[in-house]
Amino acid sequence: MAIKDKTDAWMSKADGGSIYVAKTVYTCQDCNVSAEVVWTWKPKKEKIPNQTIIQKTAIKT
Repeated sequence: MAIKDKTDAWMSKADGGSIYVAKTVYTCQDCNVSAEVVWTWKPKKEKIPNQTIIQKTAIKT
């Protein structure tokens, strides 16, 4: 089962404008794999559909 660990949000000044960025980290406890889901969108507009998923393999400690 995937568990939502945390969500970070900030405003980026990249590309000469204001862009909102939100990153959510999900962790699968059964398979011990975490994935980062990053959303970017411009204020007062629809979300930009360029969702980026970065999958990482966690090491059990």
